[in-house]
Amino acid sequence: MTPYPYLNIGEGLPLAPILPVIITPPDWANNLTTSSIEAFLDTGSDCTLIPLKLLSILQLRLIETNAIINGVGGGTIRGFACYVNIQLAQELHKAIRVYGCPNNQLGDRVLLGRDLLNQCCIEFDGRKLVFQFNDSEKAADE
Repeated sequence: MTPYPYLNIGEGLPLAPILPVIITPPDWANNLTTSSIEAFLDTGSDCTLIPLKLLSILQLRLIETNAIINGVGGGTIRGFACYVNIQLAQELHKAIRVYGCPNNQLGDRVLLGRDLLNQCCIEFDGRKLVFQFNDSEKAADE
């Protein structure tokens, strides 16, 4: 288990769990394009969001025209649904439904929501400002 440090995401903001991930089109797309990008692990988000520019870079096919996504404080953004594969630490998660959102909403990061995080065993240690992935099979046996 490799611990990952929380990172600075901006002046005056608390350090946050950020992890580099690799995003690829789903297997059925027959497209070998990949993109490495930082991802914010957001346990308060229901869904995973990616910058709109990744839709173009990865030549992803939309599955719906759009969805309205509500955020904290009542803000809303328009998201464009598609499927991707996401390499998260040592695990490859296939055919994850994500929503492409305007870059000004996400910066140059992916926001990983509970739709993906609930498939992982992650330990967040806010006191030490680190997080780590546990082997889910091993964790279930303990």
